Parts: sequence; C-alpha cells; structure tokens
Amino acid sequence: MKRTSQLFLLMVTLLSFALSSCGVLGPSSRAGQDRAGDDLSFETPGSTSRASASAPASVSSSGTGSVISSGSVDGIASWYGPDFHGKETANGEIYDMNELTAAHRSLPFNTRVRVTNQINNRSVDVRINDRGPYIKDRVIDLSRAAAERIDMIGIGTVPVTVEVIGEGDLPVTRENLSSKEIFTVQLGSFSLKSDADAHASKIRGSRVVDVQLDGKTFFRVYYRTYKSRSMAEEALRRLERSGFDGFVRQVDL
Repeated sequence: MKRTSQLFLLMVTLLSFALSSCGVLGPSSRAGQDRAGDDLSFETPGSTSRASASAPASVSSSGTGSVISSGSVDGIASWYGPDFHGKETANGEIYDMNELTAAHRSLPFNTRVRVTNQINNRSVDVRINDRGPYIKDRVIDLSRAAAERIDMIGIGTVPVTVEVIGEGDLPVTRENLSSKEIFTVQLGSFSLKSDADAHASKIRGSRVVDVQLDGKTFFRVYYRTYKSRSMAEEALRRLERSGFDGFVRQVDL
C-alpha cells in the first residue's frame, strides 16, 4: 500500500512538471508585457471618449507627462459664425468664419484635428485657434465653413469624433485632448525679455513665457496656474489690491 502511494505521488509530480513546461500551469506568458499597446481611455465630462480604433494612441513618457502622437475623443460639436466673425480669437488671430478652424478648451493652438459627424460619417480637418465651447457636453466649436463641410448647419449640434492628426504649438497629452482646462493671470506682455523679467521679479509666483504671434516673439508674464476660472479671478482680485493689473486667461498645458 505504501509503495502504491509513493508511485502515485511520483506520477502526479511528473505530470505537473510536464504541464508546466507546456505553459498550461504557471504564470501567463503575457505577464510583465509592455503596456504601450493597451487601449487608452480619455475621460471627458458629459461625453464618452476613447482611443481611436483606427489609429491607437501612442504614448511616450516625458518630463512633463504622457505625450500622445494620435488619439480621439467623442462628444458634441457646435459651430459659431457671424456674431464672432472679425473678432480676435484666443490665440490672437482674427476669426474668419469662412476658414477651416475650431475652438477647443485645451488642445494646443495650431493642433490639427479631424472632426467626423457620427450621423452621416462626413469629416473635416480643422486647425485649433480659439478656446471653447463652455457648455458641459460639447467638445469642439467649429467655424461656419467647417460646419458646412459635415452638414450640421441646420441641426446646430451633432455627435462627433475628434481625432488628432497633427500637433501644434505644444505636444498633445491625454489631459489636453480630454479638455482639461488650466487658467492663469496674465500680468503683462513685452517685446523685450529683460522688461518681462524685471516685471516678473516684482511678483513672487510669476513666470515669463515666450509666445509667437504673427512671426514675432512676445514675452508674457503669467502668475501661477489654476484649475478653474473662478480661482484665477480670485487671485487677480488679490493682485489688484496689491496694485498689479492683469486679466485671466486660459493657457495650454
């Protein structure tokens, strides 16, 4: 009886070893696999967002966060036209409703995106040069010309997919693709960096940022960053009480 038990245990041990060698038992062969190819999700209030199925987002690590070379987000698009035609956009250009441009809450200026109407599958490529829209469930505000291309003028708003096809002034990150907003207080803009540095030295917490406009470089003095406009406005009021003028603006991440 004892010999039978010993033979049984030996057979079980040999069987376990064979199965483990075939990969049936033991850790998965995918354990520790590089996650760069995983599907990436982007959280956007009021919308369902995802990485593009046709062009999965590619993520690389940088000193300032995850940078993506492509990606997409779903939400509602609106458009704006005559009431804003000829007025200054957030990046300093003059809005032309007949150009293929758009407003986005946080994508870097000059980022190029493809907007696809989910109702009729029509697409248009636009360049980001303005900020908005600020209604919760909307992810992009198209120029009139862009809205005509995807046949949404009469409807006013449509569900769309917004896909990054070209980076602009700054890298596209998961945060700014999904409309995360950052605000600051601008305290001045100078043509000479020395003047900007001198002004910034008067206010602890300020910084100098160089900005390209119409082929010229300007040096802006920004004071801190805030997650909401109301927080930035409160900071501005404190600065004004100390004798510093400025205004609140949204900045690229």
